[in-house]
Parts: sequence; structure tokens; C-alpha cells
Amino acid sequence: MSFTQAALVVVAIAALVLGLVCYHLLSRLEVLEQALQGGLEPPSRRLGREEYEQRFRRALARATLAADVQSGLVLVFGEEARDGAHEVALALANLGRGDGITVIAQTDGAGEFLRSLNLAGLRTHQANPELGSPVTPFAFVIDERRVSAARSLVSGADLVELVTRHT
Repeated sequence: MSFTQAALVVVAIAALVLGLVCYHLLSRLEVLEQALQGGLEPPSRRLGREEYEQRFRRALARATLAADVQSGLVLVFGEEARDGAHEVALALANLGRGDGITVIAQTDGAGEFLRSLNLAGLRTHQANPELGSPVTPFAFVIDERRVSAARSLVSGADLVELVTRHT
């Protein structure tokens, strides 16, 4: 084998390795863009590997939810909505229509309550423990397949404010 042929083989191998590295980096960039659509924000402090992975998985789950819902409000209810006595559950039951609102029940009791509501246009979605709603009821505001805000709902007034502002 001549020197030119050996150099050509080395350059071909280097080009192949560079192509594989670029492919890997571009696929990682795509996953990062998905996480940003799920509401991933820069940390305010240095995070450990486990904390970062947890935040990243949560953002990816929220991005999947945002892609499914596309736009509107997503309300997550837990055990407090079992009997419908929580302020937010009462406010939801008293809304005239459920257009632009998607509800997620994390427990069977909340699911029974949400199924009993007769709101036209109200959608349901399957619960996902990876969403990372620290307390319930919790709300996600989704605009153009992107989670633009996530917050807990303390009172019925919080729900009414979100509904009037985002639907």
C-alpha cells in the first residue's frame, strides 16, 4: 500500500468518525429542544446528575403532553378532588363550558369526579407520574405545543383567572 492510499484510508476513517460525532450531537440537540418545549429552564444553582436527569425527564414528559394537547390549559387533580369539595374542583364544576381545558386525574377518586362533570368541550388525558406536579391541583398553560407556565392552584379564583386569560 502506498503512502497516498494509506492517507486516503485515514482521511476516510476520520470523516466517518466526524460524521458519527455530528449525528450524535444533532440528536442530543433535538432532545434538548424537546425539553425546552416542555418548560425546562436553566437551573438557579449547580445540580447533581440525578437532579438534572429528573428535571430533564420531567421536561420531556411535559413536552409530550404539550404536543398532545397543542394549546389550552391542563389541570392535574389528585385525591383532593375525590368528593368535589376542593375550591378548584368546585370552580371547575361551575364553569359554563370546558373548551380549551384538559383534565388529568392522578387517582381513581379524582377520575370519578371528573367523569361526573357535564362540561361541553372538556377533554381528559391519561395521568403521567413523570409530569412532576409537586402538589395538586396543578395547572399547565400550553401555547403552540409548548409549556409556557406551570403553577399550583390554591383557590377557585386562580382557576378562573387562568381560564379567562388563556382560553
